[in-house]
Amino acid sequence: MFPFKIWYAFHYFGRFRAPALLCAIFTVLGGPVSFAQEINRAMVNKLKTELAHTGADTNRVRVLVELGEYQLFKPGEATADLDTARHYLDEAQRLNDALGSGKWGQRIESVNVMWYMEKGDSLVSRQRYARLLQACVNAGNWDCAGLSALRMGVWLNNAPHSHADALQQYAMATAFYRAAKNKEGELAVAREIAVVHMYEGRNDLAETELLDVLARYKAMGYSRVQVIYNLLATIYRMKGDFKTGLDYSLKCVETMERTGDTARAPAFYGDLARMYYEVGNRDKSMEYYQLSLAKWRQEALPHFAMYLTAGYIVRDMIAQGKAPEALHLLRGLVADIPPITRIQKACVAQHLAYCYDAMADDAQAEKYYLEAVDLFEKKQLSEISLEAERDLGEFYMRKKQWAKASAALERALTGQPDQTALATMRDLHLMLFTVDSALGNYRAAIHHLHLQKLLNDSIFGGNKTQQIEELQVRYETSKKEQEIRLLMQQAQLTQAELDRQKLMRNVIIVMTALLLLLFIMGFNRYRLKQRNHRLLEQQQQLIQQKNVSLENMISDMDVLLQEKGKLLDEKEWLVREIHHRVKNNMQIVISLLNKQAGYLSNADAVAALRESQQRLQAMSLLHQKLYQEDALSVVSMAVYIQDLVRDIRESFDRHTRFELHIAPVVLEVSNALPLGLILNEAITNALKYAFPAGRDGRIRIVLEEAAHGELRLTVEDNGVGLPPDFDLETHSSMGLHLIKMMSEQLNGTFHIHSHGGTVLTIHFHNMKTTDGPTVLLAAN
Repeated sequence: MFPFKIWYAFHYFGRFRAPALLCAIFTVLGGPVSFAQEINRAMVNKLKTELAHTGADTNRVRVLVELGEYQLFKPGEATADLDTARHYLDEAQRLNDALGSGKWGQRIESVNVMWYMEKGDSLVSRQRYARLLQACVNAGNWDCAGLSALRMGVWLNNAPHSHADALQQYAMATAFYRAAKNKEGELAVAREIAVVHMYEGRNDLAETELLDVLARYKAMGYSRVQVIYNLLATIYRMKGDFKTGLDYSLKCVETMERTGDTARAPAFYGDLARMYYEVGNRDKSMEYYQLSLAKWRQEALPHFAMYLTAGYIVRDMIAQGKAPEALHLLRGLVADIPPITRIQKACVAQHLAYCYDAMADDAQAEKYYLEAVDLFEKKQLSEISLEAERDLGEFYMRKKQWAKASAALERALTGQPDQTALATMRDLHLMLFTVDSALGNYRAAIHHLHLQKLLNDSIFGGNKTQQIEELQVRYETSKKEQEIRLLMQQAQLTQAELDRQKLMRNVIIVMTALLLLLFIMGFNRYRLKQRNHRLLEQQQQLIQQKNVSLENMISDMDVLLQEKGKLLDEKEWLVREIHHRVKNNMQIVISLLNKQAGYLSNADAVAALRESQQRLQAMSLLHQKLYQEDALSVVSMAVYIQDLVRDIRESFDRHTRFELHIAPVVLEVSNALPLGLILNEAITNALKYAFPAGRDGRIRIVLEEAAHGELRLTVEDNGVGLPPDFDLETHSSMGLHLIKMMSEQLNGTFHIHSHGGTVLTIHFHNMKTTDGPTVLLAAN
């Protein structure tokens, strides 16, 4: 039976929903071990050719099912892929119904379960899954039951917070495979359980499980174990054990090339390149990244790993001063194979940011750094989003935007520490040391420097660097070992003694060199520690001095703040007292005018004094509001106008109805005073002249907001109106002259006309408004 293993590509690439480890991005794991290969584009073309020449039998059902599986699980989230998969599966179902094969019917239903899950209809998928398991158990089709449970477990492992459910499905799959006596199926499930523990950051447990799976595979004589080697390399890289990680990554590539199973070559070459990158071998890293990208391009599918691989090449080109060329490469790749998923777009944005950063286009660089962080965080990918945060922090650090840099780097450091590689943690602590030093956070800076040194010693302690170099040399010579071995066998008989002497001499030289190197390294380490100790003591003294200075400044500041508060209280009291005294003085003047009016017999003089009294009363009322309100420089016009109208109505003792529509406006004193005088004149004139012979009437006052931030004051009555020959320009009454003068003081416009009475309108610019309802008042 032709294999079906591409669904694991879905597991790690196509949807990538889990908070995955960054190390797993390149890995495309194999499917159940009963299958020999995975489906790639070349194999799909072969399947289509086979479909065109096969008859209506179970072999055609198999081809249709495998084509449907490829369309369902290939990378991307295009609806067309789901539709194509549905077409193949429906055709397979119709043919199988005619053939009556129960085994293939259950196989088709197994794919249907994942089709509905992929479509987003989880309820239908789970219902069909339950019926499928029951049908498989009833028919004794344990292999199909195991495969279905394994697929469901993989899906749940990629869903947020579903690891426990995934492990439950894997337990069921293990039981089914044991019932089928399928050892390879059991090992496939055990491998996926280890992947769950990797997701959870339990790397030690995952390592133990994978080593056990590897031993059991080897005991069975199963040679295609490159996937296990790759996962082990991933775990050791996360733990900072680059020597062991590089060893397993080399074994992975060697096994792949030896067995000829190169369908996953892009992923494995990418992982080996990443390992070389971690140990600082840039040349080898770029060699394998270029090889990986070429393999991805051959597939012509939008894999996240392809964009990430291109990103590492872009970084290397930028390091060589070729940022424009790197940008051209990345733009070309995106044009040829556009990204589809959010994580793919985030990866492209991240590396566009690198290019623009290197080209000193700070605005574009910051834009794409922030876009990458946003896209990664929405996808809930822990280590990848943290790497984007680290890049953003490093960008802000270079621009000396220390506060922004500190925030981004702290998010990267504290996000998922149990799932972050030790080398990444080391670099973050070193950058935070620089940022905290610039911000004056010296205690935190020293703490980060200490942690950075501990992590660096853990990664490159002892002779790990030398061991890594030995592994690199071993891999470079591994392809020629067979030829060298043949030549050595021909010369062994005649050169055995000479070789032994040379070997002894070389061993002595190497050991002597190693001892000398260790001595030099130890002495250098001692001097470095001494120097760092002195540096830390000096920094601690500086911190203590700054702390003392800071405490003195804080003490002085507290005293100044207390004095400031006292002065502000005194100022407020004085201002209130001024307004109070002004109001009292005006009341005295009003009383004097009232007294003087009692001694006058001239009616015009008495009327003039009464008008002056009313104007003074309007100003006095304003000052009364000022010293009574909390705010000393502004007046609430709603309250002021109500009180002003009440005073004027009481002074005239007329049965005139007032309608007030006042917006919640506050004005500065410089605007409130002329507005109050305008209202006083307008209302007084209306009461005196609009309603002759003491007849009843209505006066309507509206203060509202107009367009362009202006206020509009309208005073209208339903009285006799203006005389037919009235001309504002020639009219010389004191009241109108005062209104015009006050309107000019407000920088406003004044208009008066007759319309069922007299209508006076003033437009002026608003100074302050408050949120609140319009005050409506009807006063009789």
